[in-house]
Parts: sequence; C-alpha cells; structure tokens
Amino acid sequence: MKSLHKQRMIAAFIILVLIGIGVEYGYYLFNKPRSSVVSSTTDLQIDAKALFHDFETNDSLASSRYLNKVIEVKGIVQAIDSSAGNIAVLLATGSAGLINCAMAGNTVRVQEKKEILIKGRCAGYMLDVIMVDCVIP
Repeated sequence: MKSLHKQRMIAAFIILVLIGIGVEYGYYLFNKPRSSVVSSTTDLQIDAKALFHDFETNDSLASSRYLNKVIEVKGIVQAIDSSAGNIAVLLATGSAGLINCAMAGNTVRVQEKKEILIKGRCAGYMLDVIMVDCVIP
C-alpha cells in the first residue's frame, strides 16, 4: 500500500512540474518582445491601391502573400486619426476601403493629401487593410 501511495505522489509531483513549465513558457511567449520594423528588412514594396485591390479580390491569396510581412506602402494620406490615443495614418485606395497604418514612430512629417511611403507589418484585412508598427523610413 505504501508503494502505491508513493507512486501517486511522484506522479502528482511530475504533473505539477509539467504544468509549471507550461505556465512559465506561456508567460514567456506572452511577454516576448516583437521585432522592430525599423531594423527589419522590407519583404516587398507596393502601392496602396494595389495592396487593397489584392485583398479585396482574393483575401486568402493576399493573406498568404502579405500577412505578417514587413512591407513598404506608397500612397496618398487621406486622413490622420488620433481618436483612440494612438496615431493612425489612413492611406487612400481609390475604393471604399483604406490602408490603416497604426504608427509606432514619429508622424511629424505626415500631411494630408500628400504622397508618403510607410513601412509596417501587415496584420490582415477587415474592410480596411491593417498595418501595425508603422514607421516612416
């Protein structure tokens, strides 16, 4: 009877250690810093109209081509939005949707109705193309 109790205690201890390791690894992944777009190499350059058109016509193909890639987008600034506390530069696409660039850096040089080049990580498409960690190279 003692050996059965001892085996259960050892099994419980091993399970607790494995759970602890899993929690620690999850905490590490949650707090892991993202790589900076500034120091990342650009995967491709594209015009804002072409980028939006790709997502609008074939979302799954465009996602495989652009999602989580560092891209430089050239376009006309339609608006600058700072309503959510973060600054977002909205690039015109010639369609109903926009390229929504959530800025990570300084936006002093951004002016509405002017052409601009923005570097950022493509995060997907939800009526607008979403880009995050954007900077002006």
